Amino acid sequence: MKRLKEIYKTKNTKSRLHHCPLPIIGLTGGIATGKTTASKILEERGFRVISADQLIKEIYKTTETIEFVKKEFPEVFTYNQIDFRKLREIAFSKRENREKLEKHLYAKLPEQFTQSYNTEDQVIIYDVPLLFEKELEKLVDHSLLIYAPRTVQIDRLIKRDKIDKNLANEILENQLDIEKKKELADYSIENTSNIQALEGALNEWLSILFE
Repeated sequence: MKRLKEIYKTKNTKSRLHHCPLPIIGLTGGIATGKTTASKILEERGFRVISADQLIKEIYKTTETIEFVKKEFPEVFTYNQIDFRKLREIAFSKRENREKLEKHLYAKLPEQFTQSYNTEDQVIIYDVPLLFEKELEKLVDHSLLIYAPRTVQIDRLIKRDKIDKNLANEILENQLDIEKKKELADYSIENTSNIQALEGALNEWLSILFE
């Protein structure tokens, strides 16, 4: 695993996501692996954590995006507000709908991303669920996977969302397999115990990264 001082030397701004001048660590996981918990721990430690999901939420609040959705998908508006349940249904009902929406949102991401950090930050933790699905690992300096075996994911989903095993399996089938993500990641942390164990594993990873 590369140390942060080595990372600074290996990737230049032009080849990094959104031409960011700072090293980016892509933090990812699968559903119910504990990525969100890891993200919060790192944020509490003082790291600049940027959430891809939060960036998208902010983009949806802009006048330009509201007008775009109103023009392209007027049926998703209820009391002049976007009904995101309806929007998801329409977006996934036709590939062209999803591509049209994603094209608009992703075009706005660079500016939104750039507004979320400052040059005093040493490193950026980019919390992005679809890091490997969107092949963004090529544009970050280091990828960290919060890992849990599929059986653990299923058990957690059943308990957390009060769903049956069949539905839990269906949800996981729509994601890149966690074992494949483990193969692709620069570093993986197994999260199958408790929050104290996760914190300890993150401390070990940080000690290597900043050695």
